[in-house]
Amino acid sequence: MTTIEPIEGLTLESNPESQARANLDIVFHRIEWSEEAFEDINEYREAVDNLKDEKRAIFEQLVEAYKTGDLEACYAIGCAYSSYNGGVKRNLDLAHAFFLQAAKAGHPKAMTSYAYICRRSNDHQDTPEVIEWLMNAANAGDTSAMRSVAFRYLEGDSLEVDYEKAEYWLQSAYNKGGGICAYDLGKLYEFYLKDDEKAYQWYLILAEQHPKNFRDLARFLNKDDTKHFDPAESLRLKIENWKKCIEISRPVVCGEIAEHYLNGRGVDASKDEALKWLRKKLELLKPDTKLARETQLEISELEGNLI
Repeated sequence: MTTIEPIEGLTLESNPESQARANLDIVFHRIEWSEEAFEDINEYREAVDNLKDEKRAIFEQLVEAYKTGDLEACYAIGCAYSSYNGGVKRNLDLAHAFFLQAAKAGHPKAMTSYAYICRRSNDHQDTPEVIEWLMNAANAGDTSAMRSVAFRYLEGDSLEVDYEKAEYWLQSAYNKGGGICAYDLGKLYEFYLKDDEKAYQWYLILAEQHPKNFRDLARFLNKDDTKHFDPAESLRLKIENWKKCIEISRPVVCGEIAEHYLNGRGVDASKDEALKWLRKKLELLKPDTKLARETQLEISELEGNLI
């Protein structure tokens, strides 16, 4: 297996035809353990071994591309060295070095990665170097850095609190394709700038573009202290989308729907409907957990109150 260190004095340039960016998908790919894998363990092991061989071959290609001055390959090698299974033995010192070389050559994502490694090396605390590289990356157009800078302005973490600048960087990241920033902007307007109208618009955008994140709009509509108060719409969203949630969120959504029926929020109160959704919640919970026991107790108490 090739071990390579940054080549001093190598001129790195961006190459629009570089395959390195596409190769990153393979570098970071993992074969997840599943029930099917358990049934055929030999097939699973063979797939894992094949992927390892493919990653090693990809890493060799990245090294050759890097030697020609491919900037994307330099960044990708840093990614491989920072990963536990990137086709080469993990080496954070080498990852650090390759990210720095790519960052100095103007690679936005490398600037962000280098900043994060610097932060990790300093007990996860910001240093002037971390902030400088994050700002460089944000100005160079990396959406991850833009969000990081925005959060620091929002929370006063290493940068003085400035909601206007936080808004600027989140809006900039969203405009460059950082769709999840719709969530951040919704939070910014709801909790910091106290602008329910804009918060509502961003939560609506989030729900339309990322259906699994509908719950933020549903929660917002279910608040008493906003003119958009509409628990009926909140309930409709939850019922319509609960199956689209990631697995761990499903029980939570079922519980929220049950609360609507228990309290008569947006719908006529119905213990039968509340019980139906609580039972769904229980089915989706892992047995013999604290939440499962609490849900079972809630069901038992409610069944005892039925006439």
